[in-house]
Amino acid sequence: MDFWLSSGGAHVWNMEQAVPATPWEQQLDTLMGRMAADRNPSRRRQLFLEAQKVLSQNLPIVYFAVPRVYVATSTRVAGVVPSPFRPNVLWNADSIGVSR
Repeated sequence: MDFWLSSGGAHVWNMEQAVPATPWEQQLDTLMGRMAADRNPSRRRQLFLEAQKVLSQNLPIVYFAVPRVYVATSTRVAGVVPSPFRPNVLWNADSIGVSR
């Protein structure tokens, strides 16, 4: 929901709007709100498909990067350089070590 709603922090094309900037963003907010409240899996699926159609018709973003990647390691692990590509930490396994 953080990505789909116009007020969401991961709404990358216009972050944390107080109100939807366009009619189609309002439509997305409505569809996602209805989907989140509906308990019927087939109706939820249909509402999500409608939301995806609205997004694809307006194309506010092009997916080519990972907006958020969370990586956790111990303070004992040295040489860790997170990457947005999988595996997020082990891509440079030859330089990772454990300190004492």
